[in-house]
Amino acid sequence: MKLTEAKLKQMILEAIKNRRFQDFRIPTPDEKLKAELGDETYEKIQSLDKNQRDIMKQSFDPNYPRDIKQESFISFMESHGFTFNPGLTFSDYHENDGYHVIRHMDFMRDMSLPGMNVLDLELDTVDLKSGEGKQIRYDFYLKEHPMDSNYDPDLSGLIKVSDIFDLDARKTSDTETILFLIFNKEKEKIKKLIGASK
Repeated sequence: MKLTEAKLKQMILEAIKNRRFQDFRIPTPDEKLKAELGDETYEKIQSLDKNQRDIMKQSFDPNYPRDIKQESFISFMESHGFTFNPGLTFSDYHENDGYHVIRHMDFMRDMSLPGMNVLDLELDTVDLKSGEGKQIRYDFYLKEHPMDSNYDPDLSGLIKVSDIFDLDARKTSDTETILFLIFNKEKEKIKKLIGASK
């Protein structure tokens, strides 16, 4: 039987289709990440819930495959007419529970519109004392005007993060990850807070 070019292509495609990355000695994204981070760090990531696990893998490897394109906090707010102000000033200090970095940022909507037009966010990342991990604390204040005073937050919360992650509110890339974690946890409450239906 003569081996035609078409038949050869078909055989190659069949062989490839029935193989895995490992058969070609190409590491999977998880194998690559595990090799870079080490077994212990990788296992800590694996112990997180799926959303946090995916976010952390993507923060270590920007090319790590995503199941679906997930909406970010910033893009969500922009789709509802708000402009993000990252608030580049921060304060840091030591307290009994650990080292704090506090950053203020806000989302502002056209002031000519009626109703609440500023969503203030106070972000507090805490490096807890050795071995206790980290915390992300957040408070949201919904205001009519940027100069309105803040009293009790309209929405506040806390996210515990393993100490293997060095999330620093002073860094833009880390702030995006922190905002994503908050948005992932509080999306429905944020929608209700700003009066969004979708």
